[in-house]
Amino acid sequence: MFLRSRKKSSWPVQQLQSLGARKQKGLGLVAAIFVITVMALIAVGISNLVVTGQQSYGHEVLSTRAFLAAESGAQLTVNAVIPPSGVGTCAATSTETFTVEGLNGCSALTSCSQLGPIDGITYYDISSEGRCGSGVDQAIRRVVLRVQQ
Repeated sequence: MFLRSRKKSSWPVQQLQSLGARKQKGLGLVAAIFVITVMALIAVGISNLVVTGQQSYGHEVLSTRAFLAAESGAQLTVNAVIPPSGVGTCAATSTETFTVEGLNGCSALTSCSQLGPIDGITYYDISSEGRCGSGVDQAIRRVVLRVQQ
């Protein structure tokens, strides 16, 4: 068996360590800060998208409720004008505040005007405006009907 002799470096350990420290450029730290910054920006962007989506969904629900309140007000007015039991009345304006589930907090302002009789047919123009919510979170929808008796 042959033994090899190991040459020992003539440089002390401290000099080798300081030489290695001088050759490092700090790229790892800069890259880590860059990646953290980019990830934070992506997280903020996704968070903004989620918040915007939630607000949009809330406005859509409120808008649908206002439309249904306007439809309900118009149908109540049609029932008052042409009731199943006989002769009805066409009130100039009326307001209905809903307390049923789904339309709670919504209202409908309706108006009715009589046209005619034209060629023996009486027409009624019915307009209904549904409102839900308050302030900046308020939705208003209008429905206009023309019915004949």
